[in-house]
Amino acid sequence: MKIHTLSKNYSAGKLKILLLTAFTMLAVGCGEKNDLSELGWSNSKYGIGLDPPEGWTVNESGQLGMLVQFTKTLDNGRAISINLMQPAKLGDLSLMETAKQSIQMSKSILQSYELISEGSITINSMDAWEVISTMTVGETLVKTRSVMVENKGGMYAFAYGAETSNYDEYAPHFDDCLNSLKVTLSP
Repeated sequence: MKIHTLSKNYSAGKLKILLLTAFTMLAVGCGEKNDLSELGWSNSKYGIGLDPPEGWTVNESGQLGMLVQFTKTLDNGRAISINLMQPAKLGDLSLMETAKQSIQMSKSILQSYELISEGSITINSMDAWEVISTMTVGETLVKTRSVMVENKGGMYAFAYGAETSNYDEYAPHFDDCLNSLKVTLSP
């Protein structure tokens, strides 16, 4: 009889701990947060946010299909930019197929386009496809890195471009933007 009472009290103690843990998880929150307010830039319509480079100009005019553009003007008057295009649904194509179509389109439109590398990567547990290329703009050789991130059935296309002489210096800012990316809605 004593053993049964001890077992009953032990089970009641386990139940109390389980309920306390569940209550704490509900009070603190668990799962994916939909709050983008802790990020430096966000768009509630598309449920996307990230931390842009500090001190860079933010342009949300929507020109050329861009959702947002972050720009830094250099001392020589040239600029470096990080762009996020309007999110789109992937449809019937995979992320890789969409990226390969983009590469073919770039090759057909830009005579100086040269593919350096492409491949699958992961950004904050989201599948992504990365394309690194160069092209001549006027007299200047520009290196670009495009990253297409897939999440919730949508594609979020990011691009970073700079003169080859400045590319490596500012590339970490692009990585920081990508690593801070948070998506809470599907496009």
